[in-house]
Parts: sequence; structure tokens; C-alpha cells
Amino acid sequence: MSERRRHLSAEASAFLAARFGTVTGVPLTLEELANIMGTTREHVRVLERRFLREAQEIAAS
Repeated sequence: MSERRRHLSAEASAFLAARFGTVTGVPLTLEELANIMGTTREHVRVLERRFLREAQEIAAS
């Protein structure tokens, strides 16, 4: 990738907003997100780690 990414992907942004309640003021639990997404809590944990890492990399650039 020749150009550094400056913004979170739409998927990452929506996920983190829901997880931490930045839009609604009500954070969702892993279980709630898993139910909404039709997946497991473990998969939600994996996504959370990936998206937080993505956000940290963007913030550090």
C-alpha cells in the first residue's frame, strides 16, 4: 500500500460506534453485537481487536 489510510473503513467505524456507544450513548455487549451480526462472541472479539488495531495505526500515522 503506497498511500497510508487516513480513515477507518465504514465497517470498522460502524462496528466500533456500536460496540462503544459513541453514537447512541449505549455501548453494546459482545453478546448483543454477536446476535445482531448473526455470529459468535468470539468472532466479535476478533473483529474488535482488528478494528482497534486499524484505528491505532491510523492515529499513529
